[in-house]
Amino acid sequence: MGFIRWQAFRAIGLSSLTIVFSLAIVAPADADAARIAEIDGRGKVRVQRDNPSHSLFAREGMELYRGDWIMPDRGVEVTVFCPNGLERSVTAASGLGKVCPRWRTDRARGSQAAETAGGVDVNIPYLISPRHTLLLDGKPILRWNAVAGAKVYRVTVMGPKGVVWEVQTQESQVVYGGKPLEPGAAYSWTVKTDGGKSSLEDRGTDGTVATALDFRVLRSDEAMAVRAMTTQLGTRKSETIALMVADLYGDYTVPMKTIAAYGLSQKTVETYSLSGEAIAVLEAQVKAGKGSPILYRKLGDLYWQTGLIRLAGNAYEKAIAAGNGPADLEDWTLAYYGLGKVNAVMGDRVVMLQSLRQARTGFVGLRNWAKVAELKRQIEQMEKGKSR
Repeated sequence: MGFIRWQAFRAIGLSSLTIVFSLAIVAPADADAARIAEIDGRGKVRVQRDNPSHSLFAREGMELYRGDWIMPDRGVEVTVFCPNGLERSVTAASGLGKVCPRWRTDRARGSQAAETAGGVDVNIPYLISPRHTLLLDGKPILRWNAVAGAKVYRVTVMGPKGVVWEVQTQESQVVYGGKPLEPGAAYSWTVKTDGGKSSLEDRGTDGTVATALDFRVLRSDEAMAVRAMTTQLGTRKSETIALMVADLYGDYTVPMKTIAAYGLSQKTVETYSLSGEAIAVLEAQVKAGKGSPILYRKLGDLYWQTGLIRLAGNAYEKAIAAGNGPADLEDWTLAYYGLGKVNAVMGDRVVMLQSLRQARTGFVGLRNWAKVAELKRQIEQMEKGKSR
Protein backbone atom coordinates (compact mmCIF):
# COMPACT_ATOMS: atom_id res chain seq x y z
CA MET A 1 0.00 0.00 0.00
CA GLY A 2 2.92 2.26 -0.60
CA PHE A 3 0.85 4.82 -2.44
CA ILE A 4 -2.07 5.18 -0.06
CA ARG A 5 -2.60 8.74 1.11
CA TRP A 6 -3.07 8.75 4.90
CA GLN A 7 -5.04 11.42 6.67
CA ALA A 8 -3.70 13.48 9.56
CA PHE A 9 -3.96 12.15 13.09
CA ARG A 10 -3.83 14.16 16.29
CA ALA A 11 -1.54 12.38 18.72
CA ILE A 12 -2.53 12.38 22.35
CA GLY A 13 -0.11 14.21 24.66
CA LEU A 14 1.70 16.03 21.85
CA SER A 15 0.74 19.58 22.84
CA SER A 16 -2.11 19.69 20.31
CA LEU A 17 0.44 19.37 17.49
CA THR A 18 -1.10 17.72 14.45
CA ILE A 19 1.37 15.34 12.85
CA VAL A 20 0.71 14.58 9.19
CA PHE A 21 2.15 11.34 7.90
CA SER A 22 2.11 10.42 4.24
CA LEU A 23 3.01 7.02 2.88
CA ALA A 24 3.05 8.49 -0.64
CA ILE A 25 6.78 7.90 -0.67
CA VAL A 26 7.76 5.63 -3.47
CA ALA A 27 5.11 6.00 -6.16
CA PRO A 28 2.60 8.35 -7.76
CA ALA A 29 -0.84 8.26 -6.16
CA ASP A 30 -2.50 6.97 -9.34
CA ALA A 31 -0.04 4.13 -10.05
CA ASP A 32 -0.55 0.40 -9.77
CA ALA A 33 2.31 -1.77 -8.57
CA ALA A 34 4.16 -4.44 -10.51
CA ARG A 35 6.46 -6.70 -8.48
CA ILE A 36 9.74 -8.51 -8.94
CA ALA A 37 8.93 -12.22 -8.95
CA GLU A 38 12.38 -13.77 -9.33
CA ILE A 39 16.03 -12.76 -9.67
CA ASP A 40 18.28 -15.37 -11.32
CA GLY A 41 22.03 -15.24 -11.87
CA ARG A 42 25.07 -13.90 -10.09
CA GLY A 43 25.03 -10.19 -9.50
CA LYS A 44 22.84 -7.39 -8.25
CA VAL A 45 19.79 -5.60 -9.52
CA ARG A 46 19.15 -1.92 -8.93
CA VAL A 47 15.86 -0.07 -9.31
CA GLN A 48 15.82 3.60 -10.23
CA ARG A 49 12.69 5.18 -8.80
CA ASP A 50 11.06 7.91 -10.85
CA ASN A 51 8.92 9.78 -8.31
CA PRO A 52 10.72 10.88 -6.25
CA SER A 53 13.99 10.06 -7.97
CA HIS A 54 16.26 7.69 -6.04
CA SER A 55 17.85 4.28 -6.57
CA LEU A 56 18.07 1.15 -4.42
CA PHE A 57 18.96 -2.51 -4.53
CA ALA A 58 16.17 -4.82 -5.61
CA ARG A 59 14.86 -8.03 -4.07
CA GLU A 60 12.12 -10.51 -4.87
CA GLY A 61 8.66 -9.16 -4.06
CA MET A 62 9.68 -5.48 -4.43
CA GLU A 63 7.03 -3.08 -5.74
CA LEU A 64 7.71 -1.45 -9.09
CA TYR A 65 5.93 1.49 -10.71
CA ARG A 66 5.44 2.71 -14.25
CA GLY A 67 8.20 5.33 -14.23
CA ASP A 68 10.83 3.07 -12.62
CA TRP A 69 13.83 1.51 -14.34
CA ILE A 70 15.20 -2.00 -13.66
CA MET A 71 18.99 -2.25 -14.03
CA PRO A 72 20.32 -5.83 -13.66
CA ASP A 73 24.01 -6.67 -13.73
CA ARG A 74 25.23 -8.59 -16.77
CA GLY A 75 24.10 -12.21 -16.59
CA VAL A 76 21.21 -11.50 -14.24
CA GLU A 77 17.60 -12.14 -15.30
CA VAL A 78 14.69 -10.46 -13.54
CA THR A 79 11.14 -11.84 -13.82
CA VAL A 80 8.48 -9.16 -13.31
CA PHE A 81 4.79 -9.64 -12.57
CA CYS A 82 2.95 -6.80 -14.30
CA PRO A 83 -0.22 -5.29 -12.78
CA ASN A 84 -2.39 -7.21 -15.25
CA GLY A 85 -0.88 -10.51 -14.11
CA LEU A 86 1.44 -11.12 -17.08
CA GLU A 87 5.09 -12.11 -16.58
CA ARG A 88 7.95 -10.32 -18.28
CA SER A 89 11.68 -11.10 -18.34
CA VAL A 90 14.29 -8.34 -18.04
CA THR A 91 18.02 -8.89 -18.74
CA ALA A 92 19.16 -5.31 -19.48
CA ALA A 93 18.33 -1.82 -18.23
CA SER A 94 14.64 -1.31 -19.02
CA GLY A 95 11.88 1.12 -18.16
CA LEU A 96 8.80 -0.39 -16.53
CA GLY A 97 6.53 1.49 -18.91
CA LYS A 98 7.88 -0.72 -21.70
CA VAL A 99 8.29 -3.90 -19.67
CA CYS A 100 4.62 -3.72 -18.65
CA PRO A 101 2.89 -1.79 -21.46
CA ARG A 102 -0.56 -2.48 -20.01
CA TRP A 103 -1.38 -1.08 -16.59
CA ARG A 104 -4.70 -1.31 -14.79
CA THR A 105 -6.69 1.89 -14.69
CA ASP A 106 -8.75 1.01 -11.61
CA ARG A 107 -9.25 3.87 -9.20
CA ALA A 108 -6.86 3.55 -6.26
CA ARG A 109 -8.24 3.57 -2.74
CA GLY A 110 -8.51 6.76 -0.85
CA SER A 111 -7.72 7.31 2.82
CA GLN A 112 -8.49 5.33 5.95
CA ALA A 113 -11.83 5.96 7.68
CA ALA A 114 -10.92 7.66 10.98
CA GLU A 115 -13.97 6.06 12.64
CA THR A 116 -12.30 2.65 12.46
CA ALA A 117 -9.34 3.58 14.69
CA GLY A 118 -9.09 1.20 17.65
CA GLY A 119 -7.58 -2.19 18.32
CA VAL A 120 -5.60 -0.77 21.25
CA ASP A 121 -7.08 -2.24 24.45
CA VAL A 122 -6.02 -5.90 24.78
CA ASN A 123 -8.59 -6.38 27.58
CA ILE A 124 -11.55 -6.26 25.20
CA PRO A 125 -12.47 -8.58 22.31
CA TYR A 126 -12.00 -5.93 19.62
CA LEU A 127 -12.96 -7.01 16.10
CA ILE A 128 -10.13 -8.04 13.76
CA SER A 129 -11.95 -9.34 10.69
CA PRO A 130 -14.24 -8.49 9.02
CA ARG A 131 -13.74 -4.84 10.00
CA HIS A 132 -14.82 -2.03 7.66
CA THR A 133 -14.29 -4.18 4.60
CA LEU A 134 -15.79 -5.77 1.53
CA LEU A 135 -15.90 -9.58 1.32
CA LEU A 136 -15.88 -12.07 -1.53
CA ASP A 137 -17.87 -14.70 0.33
CA GLY A 138 -21.09 -14.75 2.37
CA LYS A 139 -19.70 -17.22 4.92
CA PRO A 140 -16.87 -15.23 6.52
CA ILE A 141 -14.54 -16.24 9.33
CA LEU A 142 -15.21 -13.89 12.24
CA ARG A 143 -12.03 -13.11 14.22
CA TRP A 144 -11.44 -11.02 17.32
CA ASN A 145 -8.83 -10.29 19.97
CA ALA A 146 -8.51 -13.12 22.51
CA VAL A 147 -8.99 -11.70 26.02
CA ALA A 148 -6.94 -13.15 28.86
CA GLY A 149 -9.19 -15.03 31.31
CA ALA A 150 -12.20 -15.16 28.98
CA LYS A 151 -13.70 -18.65 28.75
CA VAL A 152 -16.70 -18.01 26.52
CA TYR A 153 -17.50 -15.44 23.84
CA ARG A 154 -20.96 -14.57 22.54
CA VAL A 155 -20.91 -13.51 18.89
CA THR A 156 -23.85 -11.61 17.40
CA VAL A 157 -24.22 -10.67 13.72
CA MET A 158 -26.71 -7.95 12.80
CA GLY A 159 -28.18 -7.09 9.42
CA PRO A 160 -30.52 -4.37 8.14
CA LYS A 161 -33.47 -6.01 9.92
CA GLY A 162 -31.81 -6.95 13.19
CA VAL A 163 -29.99 -10.02 14.54
CA VAL A 164 -29.31 -12.65 11.88
CA TRP A 165 -27.11 -15.07 13.84
CA GLU A 166 -25.79 -15.70 17.36
CA VAL A 167 -23.39 -18.26 18.73
CA GLN A 168 -21.25 -18.99 21.79
CA THR A 169 -17.71 -20.28 21.47
CA GLN A 170 -14.56 -20.76 23.52
CA GLU A 171 -12.35 -19.85 20.56
CA SER A 172 -11.34 -16.38 19.30
CA GLN A 173 -12.75 -17.01 15.84
CA VAL A 174 -15.75 -18.74 14.32
CA VAL A 175 -17.10 -19.38 10.83
CA TYR A 176 -20.38 -17.57 10.25
CA GLY A 177 -23.07 -20.25 10.32
CA GLY A 178 -26.26 -18.37 9.58
CA LYS A 179 -28.15 -17.88 6.34
CA PRO A 180 -25.97 -16.63 3.46
CA LEU A 181 -25.44 -12.91 3.80
CA GLU A 182 -27.16 -10.71 1.25
CA PRO A 183 -24.71 -9.10 -1.22
CA GLY A 184 -24.51 -5.34 -0.90
CA ALA A 185 -26.24 -5.10 2.50
CA ALA A 186 -24.45 -3.58 5.48
CA TYR A 187 -23.77 -6.03 8.32
CA SER A 188 -22.22 -5.46 11.73
CA TRP A 189 -21.23 -7.78 14.55
CA THR A 190 -20.23 -7.76 18.18
CA VAL A 191 -18.38 -10.02 20.60
CA LYS A 192 -18.93 -10.17 24.36
CA THR A 193 -16.93 -12.15 26.92
CA ASP A 194 -18.36 -14.08 29.83
CA GLY A 195 -16.75 -11.40 32.01
CA GLY A 196 -18.81 -8.63 30.39
CA LYS A 197 -16.13 -7.12 28.13
CA SER A 198 -17.50 -6.11 24.73
CA SER A 199 -16.16 -5.21 21.31
CA LEU A 200 -18.43 -2.16 21.56
CA GLU A 201 -15.84 -0.73 23.98
CA ASP A 202 -13.26 -0.52 21.18
CA ARG A 203 -11.85 3.02 21.17
CA GLY A 204 -9.06 5.00 19.61
CA THR A 205 -6.39 6.56 21.80
CA ASP A 206 -8.40 9.79 21.98
CA GLY A 207 -11.34 7.94 23.55
CA THR A 208 -13.50 8.00 20.42
CA VAL A 209 -15.50 4.79 19.95
CA ALA A 210 -14.69 2.87 16.76
CA THR A 211 -17.99 2.88 14.94
CA ALA A 212 -17.54 2.26 11.19
CA LEU A 213 -16.80 -1.45 11.54
CA ASP A 214 -19.51 -2.79 9.24
CA PHE A 215 -18.87 -5.07 6.26
CA ARG A 216 -20.52 -5.88 2.94
CA VAL A 217 -20.40 -8.93 0.65
CA LEU A 218 -19.69 -8.23 -3.02
CA ARG A 219 -22.41 -8.91 -5.54
CA SER A 220 -21.80 -12.08 -7.55
CA ASP A 221 -20.75 -10.42 -10.82
CA GLU A 222 -18.25 -8.17 -9.05
CA ALA A 223 -16.87 -11.06 -6.98
CA MET A 224 -16.43 -13.10 -10.17
CA ALA A 225 -14.53 -10.23 -11.80
CA VAL A 226 -12.15 -10.03 -8.82
CA ARG A 227 -11.58 -13.79 -8.81
CA ALA A 228 -10.84 -13.67 -12.54
CA MET A 229 -8.13 -11.07 -11.89
CA THR A 230 -6.54 -13.20 -9.18
CA THR A 231 -6.62 -16.24 -11.48
CA GLN A 232 -4.47 -14.31 -13.97
CA LEU A 233 -1.75 -14.15 -11.33
CA GLY A 234 -1.35 -17.92 -11.41
CA THR A 235 -1.55 -20.64 -8.78
CA ARG A 236 2.04 -20.73 -7.53
CA LYS A 237 2.14 -20.36 -3.75
CA SER A 238 4.92 -17.79 -3.66
CA GLU A 239 5.20 -14.78 -1.43
CA THR A 240 5.24 -12.50 -4.47
CA ILE A 241 1.95 -13.91 -5.75
CA ALA A 242 0.44 -13.41 -2.28
CA LEU A 243 1.65 -9.79 -2.28
CA MET A 244 0.17 -9.20 -5.74
CA VAL A 245 -3.18 -10.65 -4.64
CA ALA A 246 -3.07 -8.50 -1.49
CA ASP A 247 -2.35 -5.45 -3.68
CA LEU A 248 -5.41 -6.22 -5.78
CA TYR A 249 -7.66 -6.79 -2.77
CA GLY A 250 -6.36 -3.83 -0.76
CA ASP A 251 -6.87 -1.38 -3.62
CA TYR A 252 -10.23 -2.66 -4.82
CA THR A 253 -13.27 -0.42 -4.68
CA VAL A 254 -16.73 -1.17 -6.05
CA PRO A 255 -17.51 0.47 -9.41
CA MET A 256 -18.96 3.96 -8.99
CA LYS A 257 -22.08 2.96 -10.94
CA THR A 258 -22.92 0.35 -8.26
CA ILE A 259 -22.29 2.28 -5.05
CA ALA A 260 -26.00 2.88 -4.45
CA ALA A 261 -26.53 -0.89 -4.34
CA TYR A 262 -24.10 -1.01 -1.41
CA GLY A 263 -25.57 1.97 0.43
CA LEU A 264 -22.32 3.89 -0.03
CA SER A 265 -21.65 7.47 -1.05
CA GLN A 266 -18.89 8.87 -3.25
CA LYS A 267 -17.09 9.86 -0.05
CA THR A 268 -17.41 6.60 1.87
CA VAL A 269 -16.87 4.17 -1.02
CA GLU A 270 -13.15 4.93 -1.14
CA THR A 271 -12.63 3.70 2.41
CA TYR A 272 -14.01 0.22 1.63
CA SER A 273 -11.79 -2.34 -0.06
CA LEU A 274 -11.23 -6.08 0.19
CA SER A 275 -8.79 -5.35 3.01
CA GLY A 276 -10.01 -8.25 5.14
CA GLU A 277 -9.32 -10.66 2.26
CA ALA A 278 -5.88 -9.08 1.74
CA ILE A 279 -4.99 -9.49 5.42
CA ALA A 280 -6.05 -13.16 5.33
CA VAL A 281 -3.80 -13.83 2.31
CA LEU A 282 -0.72 -12.35 4.00
CA GLU A 283 -1.45 -13.89 7.42
CA ALA A 284 -1.56 -17.29 5.68
CA GLN A 285 1.96 -16.59 4.38
CA VAL A 286 3.14 -15.80 7.91
CA LYS A 287 1.61 -19.03 9.23
CA ALA A 288 3.42 -20.89 6.46
CA GLY A 289 6.74 -19.59 7.74
CA LYS A 290 7.18 -16.66 5.34
CA GLY A 291 8.10 -13.34 6.89
CA SER A 292 10.08 -10.93 4.72
CA PRO A 293 10.29 -7.20 5.51
CA ILE A 294 8.10 -6.56 2.45
CA LEU A 295 5.38 -8.92 3.67
CA TYR A 296 5.31 -7.60 7.25
CA ARG A 297 5.38 -3.96 6.12
CA LYS A 298 2.48 -4.60 3.74
CA LEU A 299 0.57 -6.36 6.53
CA GLY A 300 1.19 -3.40 8.83
CA ASP A 301 -0.22 -1.04 6.20
CA LEU A 302 -3.35 -3.19 5.88
CA TYR A 303 -3.90 -3.39 9.65
CA TRP A 304 -3.57 0.38 9.81
CA GLN A 305 -5.99 0.73 6.90
CA THR A 306 -8.68 -1.07 8.92
CA GLY A 307 -7.97 0.78 12.19
CA LEU A 308 -6.06 -1.99 13.98
CA ILE A 309 -3.42 0.26 15.51
CA ARG A 310 -1.64 -2.16 17.84
CA LEU A 311 -1.46 -4.94 15.23
CA ALA A 312 -0.07 -2.45 12.70
CA GLY A 313 2.71 -1.51 15.12
CA ASN A 314 3.54 -5.17 15.77
CA ALA A 315 3.78 -5.87 12.04
CA TYR A 316 6.04 -2.84 11.43
CA GLU A 317 8.33 -4.01 14.26
CA LYS A 318 8.57 -7.46 12.65
CA ALA A 319 9.38 -5.88 9.29
CA ILE A 320 12.21 -3.95 10.93
CA ALA A 321 13.55 -7.05 12.70
CA ALA A 322 13.44 -9.09 9.47
CA GLY A 323 15.58 -6.61 7.50
CA ASN A 324 19.12 -7.87 7.03
CA GLY A 325 20.69 -6.26 3.96
CA PRO A 326 20.77 -3.38 1.45
CA ALA A 327 17.86 -4.85 -0.54
CA ASP A 328 15.64 -4.48 2.55
CA LEU A 329 16.47 -0.80 3.10
CA GLU A 330 13.30 0.60 1.53
CA ASP A 331 10.94 -1.60 3.52
CA TRP A 332 12.99 -1.12 6.70
CA THR A 333 12.68 2.64 6.20
CA LEU A 334 8.95 2.57 5.45
CA ALA A 335 8.35 0.29 8.44
CA TYR A 336 10.10 2.76 10.76
CA TYR A 337 8.02 5.53 9.19
CA GLY A 338 4.86 3.50 9.84
CA LEU A 339 5.97 2.79 13.41
CA GLY A 340 6.42 6.53 13.95
CA LYS A 341 2.87 7.06 12.75
CA VAL A 342 1.53 4.37 15.10
CA ASN A 343 3.35 5.79 18.12
CA ALA A 344 2.16 9.30 17.28
CA VAL A 345 -1.38 8.00 17.63
CA MET A 346 -0.49 5.99 20.75
CA GLY A 347 0.98 9.13 22.32
CA ASP A 348 4.48 7.71 22.80
CA ARG A 349 6.60 10.71 21.85
CA VAL A 350 9.94 9.04 22.67
CA VAL A 351 9.42 5.98 20.44
CA MET A 352 7.82 8.14 17.74
CA LEU A 353 10.88 10.40 17.55
CA GLN A 354 13.24 7.40 17.59
CA SER A 355 11.29 5.82 14.75
CA LEU A 356 11.25 8.97 12.64
CA ARG A 357 14.99 9.49 13.14
CA GLN A 358 15.60 5.95 11.94
CA ALA A 359 13.29 6.52 8.97
CA ARG A 360 15.21 9.69 8.11
CA THR A 361 18.48 7.72 8.21
CA GLY A 362 16.92 5.19 5.85
CA PHE A 363 15.86 7.89 3.39
CA VAL A 364 19.42 9.23 3.44
CA GLY A 365 20.59 5.75 2.40
CA LEU A 366 17.97 5.74 -0.36
CA ARG A 367 19.08 9.23 -1.41
CA ASN A 368 15.48 10.36 -1.19
CA TRP A 369 16.32 13.93 -0.27
CA ALA A 370 12.74 15.18 -0.39
CA LYS A 371 11.72 12.78 2.41
CA VAL A 372 14.92 13.52 4.34
CA ALA A 373 14.06 17.24 4.37
CA GLU A 374 10.41 16.59 5.23
CA LEU A 375 11.27 14.38 8.20
CA LYS A 376 13.92 16.83 9.38
CA ARG A 377 11.23 19.54 9.59
CA GLN A 378 8.79 17.22 11.37
CA ILE A 379 11.38 16.07 13.92
CA GLU A 380 12.46 19.64 14.65
CA GLN A 381 8.82 20.67 15.15
CA MET A 382 8.24 17.85 17.61
CA GLU A 383 11.45 18.52 19.50
CA LYS A 384 10.47 22.19 19.88
CA GLY A 385 7.10 21.11 21.24
CA LYS A 386 8.82 18.78 23.72
CA SER A 387 11.04 21.55 25.08
CA ARG A 388 8.12 23.84 25.88
